[in-house]
Amino acid sequence: MNVDPAFEKHLSHVNLDALSKSQDVIYIVDSSIRLMAFNEAWIIFARKNDGENILSNYLLGTQVSEVGIKPIRKYILNGYMKALREKIPFVHDYECSSPQAYRVFHQTAYPIFDSSGLIITHHLIINKQHTEREIDFYSHFENDQKIVTQCANCRKIRDPQNDKTWFWVPELVERPLPNTSHGICDPCLDHYYPDI
Repeated sequence: MNVDPAFEKHLSHVNLDALSKSQDVIYIVDSSIRLMAFNEAWIIFARKNDGENILSNYLLGTQVSEVGIKPIRKYILNGYMKALREKIPFVHDYECSSPQAYRVFHQTAYPIFDSSGLIITHHLIINKQHTEREIDFYSHFENDQKIVTQCANCRKIRDPQNDKTWFWVPELVERPLPNTSHGICDPCLDHYYPDI
């Protein structure tokens, strides 16, 4: 487990060896939502999912409360703050598919006993082959400003001609374009974030 040495005193009761060896993506944040620790699975997941920028941008001590698109970020952050305040876990399922697989993760944010932070786990609960009809990338997916909008949750691409239509374009999941922006499609919003 990669741990900020200044934060280790808050983890004396935690089996860091078990967290380190877990196949679940696990990281720990302090009460200000700064990254204080992460396991090897966090690194492996980032590398397998085109997240090299995460490894270089989010070092120990980095503020992570600004990660993700605004409505989802606010929803998750509110859950984290409630968990810290009420000393109860925050639980949330979400989709994060790969080009080949439909994947759903179960996130649990466990408050640390002294309210110094949260141990956050992401456990894969569904992993199966995609059944979505695959669409090849065409330049018509770019809007007038040459931006491609991808759902931050399911990773489908929005049709700029119809904001309610989203397509599964695996090549843009595997190799996102530099002109990709993120939003959230209505089905994901309704299913995973009904409170937003």
